[in-house]
Amino acid sequence: MPPAPIDNVRLVIFAGDHGVAAHGVSAFPPAITGAMVRTFLLGKAGVSALAQAHDVSVRVLDLGVDEDFSDIDEATRAALTTYKVRRGSGAIHLEDALSTEQTKAALEAGAKIAREEISAGAQLLISGDMGIGNTTVASALVAAALGLPASEVVGRGTGIDDAGLTHKQAVIDAALVRAGARTDDPVETLTALGSADLAATTGYLIAAAHHGVPVLLDGLMSVACALSAERMEPGVSAWFAAGHRSTEPAQSLALSSSAWSPSLISGSGWEKVLARSRQSRWYEALSPCCAMSPSSRSSEPDAARRVAPGCRHPDRRASAAAHDSGSSTCWLGDAACPAGSTSLSLALALVVALGHWLTLSYAITRTAGNRRDGRGQPGLPPGRLVGCG
Repeated sequence: MPPAPIDNVRLVIFAGDHGVAAHGVSAFPPAITGAMVRTFLLGKAGVSALAQAHDVSVRVLDLGVDEDFSDIDEATRAALTTYKVRRGSGAIHLEDALSTEQTKAALEAGAKIAREEISAGAQLLISGDMGIGNTTVASALVAAALGLPASEVVGRGTGIDDAGLTHKQAVIDAALVRAGARTDDPVETLTALGSADLAATTGYLIAAAHHGVPVLLDGLMSVACALSAERMEPGVSAWFAAGHRSTEPAQSLALSSSAWSPSLISGSGWEKVLARSRQSRWYEALSPCCAMSPSSRSSEPDAARRVAPGCRHPDRRASAAAHDSGSSTCWLGDAACPAGSTSLSLALALVVALGHWLTLSYAITRTAGNRRDGRGQPGLPPGRLVGCG
């Protein structure tokens, strides 16, 4: 019997600021986090357009953004900040990201969010992220989980130069030294090196597994949280599948250490096969999206909030399917998504370019009756999702 079609796919974007972002690890100022949250709320980000075109629900939540969004109407602000743990997280090379109580609150918030989405009918969940400096934090989590030095995990994130890359490596090394033996414990690792949004994502992943709902992992941050989830509760990762492989070394290392086979790999044969389909379908979907203006690189908060209407068009000599996962811009066909939408859009590429691929990927090799046992824990291991690369 073929699997039932998937017609309820739900994406949650966990937003939060990172204290380390004020220490030269990103090409963009921290104020971009709030600017992008507003863009998501307006439905003008690249991922918003793709999701709307393909009936994917998008929910953005502020777990730790370093502002109060006082310019947003009260009802929207209340929904956005319902699970807010704190304003910003600590600079991990100097102090803990969270207190023990805040880590617990964030994990519980993520679990509750997953249950809400599942109660709303989710058949497949996607975890998304938004936060300047988050690749630094996620790389530190991967390094701690795999016992690797910063030199092996650090990447360029939003597009830092060579000097910035060296500095970012030093910051992560300092964070790992400061955390010390605490990294042997996954919850202590989140407290020392994580953030409110990443801890919440970890709780979200664990709860989804408990309820037998698969999760498509989006980029480095989701994969780092999946490693944390597996460390906390071995076996839950059987419910996760990687949406794509990015250019961030930490993500590739984490994928190599797991059985999460990415469904989309930048620059691979998949890219070439899907390029023609994506070019026309993504351009159509992304036509209403916004792109952050060049002034967004300014350190001034007002400049960071300016959003230029319409999509920018790169040199048409460039490959129509080229993805620059390591920079601030995601080139989709002939359109450029706003900074921060890159990996989210790649995760949704499966929905856009492959149509019913998700129906196939939801076919579990064990009977659906084994999805949960009577204690609300994952049932028998589901095997791997079919069609995941």
